[in-house]
Amino acid sequence: MNRLTPPVLARLLLAFSIAPTALALLSSAPPPLSYPPAIQRSIQHWDASTLRQQILSHHVAKIAFHHDARAVEVLDVNGLQRRVEIFPDIAPVLVDSCRKGHVSFFVLPDQTANPMLVAFARSFVLTLVVILVIDALGLMEMLIWGCAILGYNFYIFLAQLDAALVQYWTEFHARLSRRAPRDKDSMEALYVRVDDDDEL
Repeated sequence: MNRLTPPVLARLLLAFSIAPTALALLSSAPPPLSYPPAIQRSIQHWDASTLRQQILSHHVAKIAFHHDARAVEVLDVNGLQRRVEIFPDIAPVLVDSCRKGHVSFFVLPDQTANPMLVAFARSFVLTLVVILVIDALGLMEMLIWGCAILGYNFYIFLAQLDAALVQYWTEFHARLSRRAPRDKDSMEALYVRVDDDDEL
């Protein structure tokens, strides 16, 4: 097994540093706010009524409504941003308050991603990370040989399956061909018997 030399360690660090960033970018949720702990503790929690009072008191600089009208992103005059949970029925009241307080507002676009596409993208990123780790450990040649052997065995399996299906279809077609004349003779005999009954 190869030793963990500095280039190998650098590749491993690169792989494990790419994964969280890539997965965060693939997430449909907006990125969390990051403030220093002291500032984070100083940010007061607002509810819908407090937000309306702050708007009318000219303490709010800008508001962004979420597309489902269940939350708003608020930027106050001090440059601090906070999220306020609301319910859809109060959104028109907040819009009217923004107009009275001359506060600019807008609606955030719907950033909901296709769940299947997100799952595929996450799987693809994790696969790339695994390949980087395998390459850093010097096992890429073994991986390639393993994939080649697996692919060859899969090809043999498909060839055998195709041969079995062809043989089954040939035998089935031969049985139908042998049965067709007998069915024809049976139908002709039935027609003759019906005609005889009609004559009687």
